[in-house]
Amino acid sequence: MALFGHSGSHAPQLMHSSVIMIAMAGGATFERSSAQLIGRKRGKDRSMEMTEGGGVQRPEALVHQQMAALVQLGAVMSALSQGGQWPGHSIGLNEQEFADLDERVRKAVIHNGWATEVNVRHALGAWGRALSAEGVQRWVDAYPRIQEPRTPVFTVGLVLAGNVPLVGLHDVLCVWLSGHRARIKT
Repeated sequence: MALFGHSGSHAPQLMHSSVIMIAMAGGATFERSSAQLIGRKRGKDRSMEMTEGGGVQRPEALVHQQMAALVQLGAVMSALSQGGQWPGHSIGLNEQEFADLDERVRKAVIHNGWATEVNVRHALGAWGRALSAEGVQRWVDAYPRIQEPRTPVFTVGLVLAGNVPLVGLHDVLCVWLSGHRARIKT
């Protein structure tokens, strides 16, 4: 899988990651939810600060928190891709949580014939490698406008294919990282 170049399938995306990110960053504010918007209007939420022009500035700390979460997700995905024993608390899961996720990987084929254990573990491994600290940093650095003031928050409609494990994850992560809301149809 090319580093964030497509959704995880082996065929190119209709929209390359840069097109998705630029489209979402172009005229949008970066807020995490309508609850934060309501809280900010009442003066309760300080995670987003209004700018003079009425846009919303994302603090750099929020972007770094999101990046850290993506790296942690990558560690979990890497561990699950190997199909081995629980690697310890370093991945952020306890032994039971890891076992539950591993069980879901093994049983995914029951719900989707394309999601064989081999295919799911392959996709998890690819995403685990892509969501390394260096990979996430390169991805975010490619979009310096992420912290610029924007308005309004968009609800981005996503139609996710089901023929390749994790094929829509890229799109979901782009929406989340840009601070928008996703409306997903599978």
